[in-house]
Amino acid sequence: MPKIKTRSRSRNVEAIVFLLDDVLYDHTGTLSFLAVERAAKQLVEEGAFESWDDAHIALRKFREAFGYRQNFQRFIEDLVSAGQLTQGAGARVLTAYNARAFVLGAPHILPFPHTVDTLDELQAMGYKLGLLCSGTMEAQWEKIHALGIASCFDHVMVVPSGNLSGDGNTAKVLPVIRAMAKELKVSISKMALVGRRVFAELKAAKQLGIITIRMKYGKYSRTMPADDMEQPDYQMSTIEQLLAILKLIEERRPRPNIVALGGGTGLAVLLKALRDYPADLTAIVTVFDSGRHSGTLRKSLGILPPGDIRNCLVALSDADQLMHQLMNYRFQENYLEGASLGNLLLAALTDIHQGSFDKAVASVSEILNIRGQVLPATLDQSEICATLQDGSTVVSEVNVRDPNKPAPIERVYLENAENVHAYPAAVQAIEDADIILIAPGGFYTSIIATLLVPGIKEAIARSSGAVVYISNVATQNGQSDGYTLPQTLDILNEYLGTDVIDYVIANNAVPETSVFENGETLLLPTQAMEDAERPILVQGRAFQDMSNFTIEWKKVPMIKHCGKMILSMLYRIIEKEMDGTMQLRSRSHFVRSPSGFTPRYARQQAAQLSYDQPLSPKWRVRRHRADESTNHLWKLGLGLAFGAVVVLQHLRTPRA
Repeated sequence: MPKIKTRSRSRNVEAIVFLLDDVLYDHTGTLSFLAVERAAKQLVEEGAFESWDDAHIALRKFREAFGYRQNFQRFIEDLVSAGQLTQGAGARVLTAYNARAFVLGAPHILPFPHTVDTLDELQAMGYKLGLLCSGTMEAQWEKIHALGIASCFDHVMVVPSGNLSGDGNTAKVLPVIRAMAKELKVSISKMALVGRRVFAELKAAKQLGIITIRMKYGKYSRTMPADDMEQPDYQMSTIEQLLAILKLIEERRPRPNIVALGGGTGLAVLLKALRDYPADLTAIVTVFDSGRHSGTLRKSLGILPPGDIRNCLVALSDADQLMHQLMNYRFQENYLEGASLGNLLLAALTDIHQGSFDKAVASVSEILNIRGQVLPATLDQSEICATLQDGSTVVSEVNVRDPNKPAPIERVYLENAENVHAYPAAVQAIEDADIILIAPGGFYTSIIATLLVPGIKEAIARSSGAVVYISNVATQNGQSDGYTLPQTLDILNEYLGTDVIDYVIANNAVPETSVFENGETLLLPTQAMEDAERPILVQGRAFQDMSNFTIEWKKVPMIKHCGKMILSMLYRIIEKEMDGTMQLRSRSHFVRSPSGFTPRYARQQAAQLSYDQPLSPKWRVRRHRADESTNHLWKLGLGLAFGAVVVLQHLRTPRA
């Protein structure tokens, strides 16, 4: 059946040009990996290295020195210049690297999820689509046919290897993009380009005045822009996000204000997935941790626990990989065993700012160049407490979540709650929100703990933003033992208020192998939830592949959410709410959408009727720093040096 295209109207973008590798499929994890394996084997055969491992070590050192701005050919040229390879041997290694046979032998050549659906939708919307590839004609077309995407494009252009490499010099890339515009019969000014390399195709497109959209995936995803011309106009991590970006471009629609509440790793996973989504993001983080290194700093220095804040800052960071590693680094030996460098930095900056924890968070936000803002739920010290079903009481977060408590939790509360106040900026962010996300995490110690702060749940009630609860995948020992998903909702409603939650995102898949060693059970949706009018249930697989699990320091291994899978479900909710319609197309997940207004739109209408006056604008234009690649390592060094002094003074055990 022929595709039906909508009549084209005057718009800012008429054609979209895609690069192929790591934009429409996983090139880094499949074909690129195999190419390096073949080249390493050939290097050993040519006598450049004694072993396969030696060849990989040399390539890794080359990448550490130059990143991915220098291609593999430069690596071989350096070996030839150093006398490790002859010209002929170097040519044979490059032939092995670029061998056409690797396409047919690749184990998995599949488009990214929803790629074909998204391309079809773009064509139906009237966009002309172009595909740019570099390499041999035969190899590129084998990939295109293997991916099943040939029919999705109005024109496919294959250019020789090197014509799209850039290497900072875009002289070869510019004519390729101009030629594509000519083939698509559109003006350069009406094009958008989706690529992966800031120094090559994206830089060239920006020089031509084309809207640039970066897919942050694969080996080039951590290459930082070196100047303004390498800074893309938009970034995305999944192909579906392109639809939202185009709406921003075409309709000049304000970016949605999205607020996520919670703590622990669950909130950080969610923020990392949302980081490249075209929205204004705010994380509101619980500050009641009393265990691990955060608890140690809290007791020793009297500061708010920095661990969950640090996780969120790193998740939203647009800094390079080294900065991420530094912020997450933990010492392994002696009295600093388990100490987090990022926590020490926040502790040091709190002292530098004369005890102002929020200013310390703002300083680290600047150092890491984060996308959005991270706010503590409160600046007041308090402890989360629990009354147990046997009538006893436990105090502090580490004891509330202890699996060896004498009885299950009856209710939780904050110690001296009358002296605790919500952080004003957090309250304002919630009131201004279009979408409010209650992130997964410790059921009582992260999710409900945030809602216990006086002023937080009241702000949620006042906001006209749609409230989305992202359920945990499974129960947690010491907190939600034996609970079902409906029970967690009932308990959450006791603390938040009834009829506040508009949507529930829930996992409905079962892991192939059991990952539960301590009696945990899956929190699966029920038929009654599917039939209920409210909250609207959105369900699908939501957990990571078992092979990707990592065990954090002194943490019990748990099944974790997959950020991209959550975003796939969340994306349609956001689009629906911002459009003010109930149309929500199901793809790999199931959605029950009753007729009528969206929850957010209905509340806005109710507010207008109640106050008989126009609503104030829901969207506010915020000033955003232009993304900069400037490395603030000197600031980090200052903070870490001061932090080391502070921690040594308070934590070091005197020697006998």
